[in-house]
Amino acid sequence: NLFGLYYLDLSFNQISSIQMDTLMSMTKLLELDLSSNCLFFLNRNLFRNLENLCSLKLNDNRIKHLNSFVFENLKSLSFLNMSNNLLQNFTKLKDLDNLVVLDLSQNVLLREVDINFFKLEYLNLNFNNRLMKFDYLNYLPNLKRLHLSNLNDLGQMNFSLFKNFIEQSRFLCSIV
Repeated sequence: NLFGLYYLDLSFNQISSIQMDTLMSMTKLLELDLSSNCLFFLNRNLFRNLENLCSLKLNDNRIKHLNSFVFENLKSLSFLNMSNNLLQNFTKLKDLDNLVVLDLSQNVLLREVDINFFKLEYLNLNFNNRLMKFDYLNYLPNLKRLHLSNLNDLGQMNFSLFKNFIEQSRFLCSIV
């Protein structure tokens, strides 16, 4: 019984799947690190009872797709690292209203993403070579750091999207 557990690090364990009820009793969990494993898929109800979870590290796996409800009930989540996976899209995810830090770098995101998290302050999209649309930046009023290094087609980017950020002098953007 791991009911009182606050921090769980399962990184570097070659985990390829997690049963739906594995995390069910860990309702006090604040931080979960599943990075550097072999996860391909996240079950829709995997994180269902983790309402107190603040930090989730899923980086360095092989995740290709996210179900819209996979993060449902993660109302306290403020940090999400999904870098270095095989994600092709990141759209319409439920219950990430308190997300402050989002790292989607080194994926294979296609064309555009749907990021509409009001509290988001940090967004890393580095090394997503197929990403081309950035209109969602208009819906991130609290964004302070944006990383767009090593994207293929920034020549087509509408840089007027940055006007509001620059005028408010609260924005750091990294474009290489």
